Amino acid sequence: IFSFTTEASATLLPLIRESKPLPLAVLSALNTGIQSNEKRYGSCAKSDVIPDQLMNAKPDAKLYSALLKKVETICGRDLAELENREADRFRVHLLKGGVHKDLDSKRAALAAALSNSKQQLF
Repeated sequence: IFSFTTEASATLLPLIRESKPLPLAVLSALNTGIQSNEKRYGSCAKSDVIPDQLMNAKPDAKLYSALLKKVETICGRDLAELENREADRFRVHLLKGGVHKDLDSKRAALAAALSNSKQQLF
């Protein structure tokens, strides 16, 4: 994700600063990269995918400022931020279960032990 975000940033951020229209091809490439990256772990709460309404916003439309803000946020992230977001998505994906049998069975055993310990306390 860092490579295509960095590549898009080189084009998009200067245009945002100069208040020039953003090229749809670059926005589409960025959005496609984000979609494919997020698809690896299923749906996520903090999606960076640019909604169609924003993608289709014209420079004179009210939504265009929201598009600029979204793109600036996405392109402004450094490697550490992107890695943290990726780790969070992966963690949520693993905790949903069904990805790793050994982890799922270990978590189930720990949950049962915790429940048993709580019952003994009360």
